[in-house]
Amino acid sequence: MTETPRVYILRNPGAALSGGEYELFEWTDVNEPVDLVNPVLFLHGVEYCGVDEVLKDLVYPFERSAGLANSERRDFVVLCWDSRLVRGAEREQLQMTDRNRLRLILTRIGRWNSYLGDAERRARGAAEFFEPYFSKLAQMGAGRFGQEMLVVSHSLGGYLWASFLKSALKKGMLVPRCTWWNFQPAMPRTSFCPGGEFHEVLGHFNGPSTLGDTVARHHDAKIVLWYSRIDFILATLYRVAKGNFALGHLGAPGAGERALKQVDVTRLAGESHGSNKLFSSARCFFTRIAPFIRHELSLMKLERQRTLGY
Repeated sequence: MTETPRVYILRNPGAALSGGEYELFEWTDVNEPVDLVNPVLFLHGVEYCGVDEVLKDLVYPFERSAGLANSERRDFVVLCWDSRLVRGAEREQLQMTDRNRLRLILTRIGRWNSYLGDAERRARGAAEFFEPYFSKLAQMGAGRFGQEMLVVSHSLGGYLWASFLKSALKKGMLVPRCTWWNFQPAMPRTSFCPGGEFHEVLGHFNGPSTLGDTVARHHDAKIVLWYSRIDFILATLYRVAKGNFALGHLGAPGAGERALKQVDVTRLAGESHGSNKLFSSARCFFTRIAPFIRHELSLMKLERQRTLGY
């Protein structure tokens, strides 16, 4: 049975990590007023089951590396959708040692086209379900001094966010002002190329620059793509399933688009892909690339200061 997608708000996320007081609640009514400060939107990839797992394996590892909530108030918006690749008895077999888990994954490699195709279908369905919430976030941003949101997507979560943006732009909807950190996206490598599945999404972010051409590429980028050239999951299973390379494996061909910044994290990330339990044979991706995340945050803060004039 497919689980209904859900939206959660996490207030005071720093305290959630340090053992202090925090608040976690489900946002059930999109018309219910929800005050958000410096929101960060999290979109997970495959093999997550419930908000507790998303927090443990995505949100908290990212925040430990980034420390977003250390210096200012941040509200985290956490999306949950049914992204399980395998179910029933097969899933139970995955709860074993890393070596046996890896062996099981490889013996199922012929089914990955079906697994991933079904997960992509559910990601598009989740994007449609979340559309009213995304629209509400866009309205909130437009009304709060142009408040910009940080979107953190991982793996197939990037596909979900891109699917929403593509649909929203086609419908002429208001979309959230955001900077999109797209980690290890399980998306075709040509997604943002002319004729690619999400080329119009990149075009949306390629708005007029407020800076000179020499610095625009570093400070004006609204999509930051993080990839590892030896990402085990994308280099093997995604490649077999889709018959082409992933954006999170080799990055986007060409780097001339102002809105797109590419960060090659191979040196630190190695073969790791996220931290959820299906792929836990590798150390946590976000822990490994913490220096890159903190550097990118420092650039973001400089850009924010420049924009606000202080």
